[in-house]
Amino acid sequence: MKRHGAFWVWALIGGIAAAHAGQATGLVKAIDAAAHTVTLNDDRVFTFDATAKLSALGIGYHITITYTTAD
Repeated sequence: MKRHGAFWVWALIGGIAAAHAGQATGLVKAIDAAAHTVTLNDDRVFTFDATAKLSALGIGYHITITYTTAD
């Protein structure tokens, strides 16, 4: 068990790159279907996978985006 615990301590202090989750809520300001991006009213731009159906969104829609980022 000590070995297992040591691994987790190592992972927590940065030995392994971790993904971080976040959320962004706002109004859709712009949609660029060719670039697969959505811009919120606070000017944050989010890039989506090519399979995302951005056509379901519209300017002014109030949305929440859940995303992950890597260190």
